[in-house]
Amino acid sequence: MWVAGGRAVTAKLENDDLVGPMVSLHRTPPSATEPDEETGLIQGSVFDRPVNITVRDGTARGIYGQRPVSLDVVDAPPGVTRVRGLIGGELSDFEIGPNHWTGHVGHCGYDLSGADQRFDGVRNCGHGTNRVRIEMAGPLTQWSPLEKATLLGLVLR
Repeated sequence: MWVAGGRAVTAKLENDDLVGPMVSLHRTPPSATEPDEETGLIQGSVFDRPVNITVRDGTARGIYGQRPVSLDVVDAPPGVTRVRGLIGGELSDFEIGPNHWTGHVGHCGYDLSGADQRFDGVRNCGHGTNRVRIEMAGPLTQWSPLEKATLLGLVLR
């Protein structure tokens, strides 16, 4: 479950499928049988907009709706994933660490703290500050840090 600005987005994670009323995504992980192929896919829809993203070598490229997704992993402290680029055509720059989730996705800024699968804090989208809670119902342990960051960016955009 994700709760952002009073809107709850629920989805259930089963293996590589994340399914709920507003989210329907399938993750195709990099092939374990082809060691030279490190390409994964995230496909489906979020908020009735199509998603087709390729994750490879620290980059995520594709579409969300009719707009581009182009994220790159940038330097960050150990244990922290920081991404920068476009989500749905909007500039985004955020980081996810073991105890925080901060930065901006599009025109919304986030400052959340927590641990494991629950983060609480605030977001500001230019209309004042709202309380936000992100709860993930099920571990994303098999998803790479970039895949997790891409997923959160799509849902919070």
